[in-house]
Amino acid sequence: SRYFLPDIQRNFVWKKDQIYKLFDSLMRGYPINTMLFWEIDKSKSEEINKKYQVQLLKFISNANTSEKNEIINENEVTSNPYYLVLDGQQRLTSLNIALRGKFYENKKSKELYFNVIDNNEDTDELKFNFEFKHTNKDKEWVNIKEIFNMSSKELDRFIDNYDEVRIKDRDKYDIIKDNINTLHRIFNDNLYFYSEKETDYNKILDIFVRTNSGGTQLSYSDLLFSKIKLTWKEAKDEIDSLLDNINKNNFKFNTDFVLKTFLFLTANKQDEIKFKIENFEQTKINLFVKEWEKIKA
Repeated sequence: SRYFLPDIQRNFVWKKDQIYKLFDSLMRGYPINTMLFWEIDKSKSEEINKKYQVQLLKFISNANTSEKNEIINENEVTSNPYYLVLDGQQRLTSLNIALRGKFYENKKSKELYFNVIDNNEDTDELKFNFEFKHTNKDKEWVNIKEIFNMSSKELDRFIDNYDEVRIKDRDKYDIIKDNINTLHRIFNDNLYFYSEKETDYNKILDIFVRTNSGGTQLSYSDLLFSKIKLTWKEAKDEIDSLLDNINKNNFKFNTDFVLKTFLFLTANKQDEIKFKIENFEQTKINLFVKEWEKIKA
């Protein structure tokens, strides 16, 4: 693989309805916004990782489970260049789940199916019907993975399976044929993406904050805190508990305040109090975890 997530990314949070909407947009030919990748050349990766200690995470392929984004060692990456996703994680993970993975619901593994005939009226809601199913034998529903992996010849043979529909109802057959061809075509069209070749990780973080400003507002400290959480999984619960305690009397201290306090307590010079990646290298994160009880006190 040549596409990974940087450790600043948060978890996959999309629900199945959002995945349906993504595929509906692709079927309609609607843009799904530009993906933003950080392109890293192998000749510079050692220098970047030594200076900034960027950890690479694999995409998950099974949604609604306890599966985490597994850390991969940069030495294991054979592609040159390789890409880290700065904007587009939810969309790309959704595609990965649909095309290579599964969606788990009530402990049952389900795969994404598309209804080749039951189109809705063209409204603001979904026009095309997608659904995660455990098993399916109805010819009106096709497995997305099957269509994705078909060659053009295999696709033609697959459409031939609907010959009985063509004989009975030509209009219905034409809809089925168009839908299957459109579905196959969206996997072969290029998705729009922009590749950033910057080597300064602090600038990459700034780009990341700006491009991920929709929904819950990201801050620079959110990204730095995500590095702490990779080392110490209880970090969020511990800090949330502390903030609940100290904010009882109508104070509004937040995670930024806790991290800034840590930097202040451990800084040897003024520049070490700033929110920047060098001040959250692994040795400092280890110190944060080790001295947490004192910091909390």
